[in-house]
Amino acid sequence: MAACGAKYLRKPDLARSLHKVARKVTLSQIRTPDGVRIEQAPSVILALLIVTGFSLWNGPADACREAMLDNVLLAELSCLETNSEQDDNAYTYMDTEASWKVWAERETMIRTRYSVLQFLGVITAAFDAPPPIRFSDVKLPLPCTEAEWIETSARDWARSRRPTASTSLKDAVDGFLRSSAPTSILDRPFTAIIILHTLIQQIWYWRQGSWNGNRALEVGPFRNALDKLESAANFGSESTISPYNSRASLAYSFQSLLRLARTHLCVSMGKCLSACKTHDVSKISQAIMVGFPIERSIEASRAALSATQSFAVLLKFEAVHTSGCGTLPYIFNTFQSVLYLIKWLESMEKVPAITWTEHESETISLIESTVKEVELRPEQAMVPLSGQVAFACVIIFKGASTWDLQTLLLKALYEYATKSYPD
Repeated sequence: MAACGAKYLRKPDLARSLHKVARKVTLSQIRTPDGVRIEQAPSVILALLIVTGFSLWNGPADACREAMLDNVLLAELSCLETNSEQDDNAYTYMDTEASWKVWAERETMIRTRYSVLQFLGVITAAFDAPPPIRFSDVKLPLPCTEAEWIETSARDWARSRRPTASTSLKDAVDGFLRSSAPTSILDRPFTAIIILHTLIQQIWYWRQGSWNGNRALEVGPFRNALDKLESAANFGSESTISPYNSRASLAYSFQSLLRLARTHLCVSMGKCLSACKTHDVSKISQAIMVGFPIERSIEASRAALSATQSFAVLLKFEAVHTSGCGTLPYIFNTFQSVLYLIKWLESMEKVPAITWTEHESETISLIESTVKEVELRPEQAMVPLSGQVAFACVIIFKGASTWDLQTLLLKALYEYATKSYPD
């Protein structure tokens, strides 16, 4: 945490030094002369998560590769007992006799493990990195309701409890994919994020052609599941929630992930995202230049419209790291949405406007009006709309510069824009 604090205080050398010490101390508690100690307290698991995240977001490339290896260890620590028969039966129903202390310890471990899974999901989404564990195999019970979790006394906690059957992550996800009556999550925003990460991971496997060795799954069930999840979570759009609201972090993350999931159903951005692991501006810029094919469809134009909304949110609220739209996940997710938007516009600029559908025309008109709110230089405002979006995003992302990877993405986007539209 001290290393992260130093980074936010713009003291990079101190941050790197503190991180090296933190990583050494953390790993020494896990890796002993007798082997790896899998059974760890939540504090140790979270320490490894923070250490790994620092390496990934801060770089350089060798630290990023090192962190990818640590992810395997992180997944192993977080999923202890999740596939055992004992754990599968341990939380079938709420233990009404458990004390607040016992319950809190158990719930803390559940949420710690799910926090790790969420972190691993961010890595897969940000870097197209193969997941170290399939979320659908995790049999941990879902986290409790927010009402139970936030109570500060045993009496208030007891009053907030509800005797309900516990649901596993796998059953909850299957409910959204296949059931007409999915798991109720209206009072569980953290659970909504976890389910969304799981769906995104399954979309990733679907893209690799290996989602399920026994049963093929078409894109339709994924779209239906995302629609049902959006309705069940009921977060509301970013425009209706202040970025400094107590719910903003979860709400903004959910909406940006939802956009990302729908984008990944339209295109495969794998090669473009993998370049981010290099922490090399030129390689990332070149990957953006090569891009990815986009087929014209109503879903593709809807994804572009959704990406425009994320662009508008940052334009309105700016990328302040203390706000809901300034978090690392939100910035990474929005960066991908922006890349998709640019490439979709490029594909549309190659065909006569007379052939555009009504929805495509309306989407492009909205993009044009949104970009006009950004103060581009005269020469930038003269390039095609795809280039205007690229230059505009460089401007609105300027506040997201705490972590080296954020800065590299901005530089890569600027390099791409200047090379694509040199005049």
